[in-house]
Amino acid sequence: MPSTSFYRKKAKLEIHDKSGKTPLEVAVENGIIVPTQKRKESMFILGKSLDELREALSDHEMVVYLLLSYGSSIKKCVRNRHSLLHYAVTNNQPYIAQLLLLKGASLTCKDDLGRTPLIAHLHNGGYLLDVVLQHFNASVTIKCGKQFNLSVFHLLCYQPPSMANFNFFERRECDDLKYTSLKSSVVTAIENHRLKYSH
Repeated sequence: MPSTSFYRKKAKLEIHDKSGKTPLEVAVENGIIVPTQKRKESMFILGKSLDELREALSDHEMVVYLLLSYGSSIKKCVRNRHSLLHYAVTNNQPYIAQLLLLKGASLTCKDDLGRTPLIAHLHNGGYLLDVVLQHFNASVTIKCGKQFNLSVFHLLCYQPPSMANFNFFERRECDDLKYTSLKSSVVTAIENHRLKYSH
């Protein structure tokens, strides 16, 4: 693979192009958006490490994987600018989003519109990104009086989940021996709210 060859020849991972971008930034921002029908829910992998995801990656995702594996650093949060995670989320790239989160990308960083990656996803849609953000514990809060288009709680109600058993409203895990129901992010947010279940 060309990326591996360049690294072995001591290519600089943090070099900047004329627009000031590193190879990792270019790879993420220009990543190929895989059509949702090619990413079947049953084949989708949630990883706990970069290596767990390796087999599931397409060619372009593998470039991001290699750059991160060889030490490319990510700016966790640049104020008032799309972070790399924002690009992955708004471009419907669930595997690239996972790779970035595994290397420490921030779930609380806000873009130039004041949106966290979760709010950017809820504004733009995208298949399986809700599953990724839930897996990495993107927090849901209930804030009364917050602008409707920035209220995570309200926006979640208008976005159908990608997977029936693992989403912000419900988390179920099943195997041959047992069925487990876990507390979802929305339930946690309701329980943490001062009004809880009152009318």
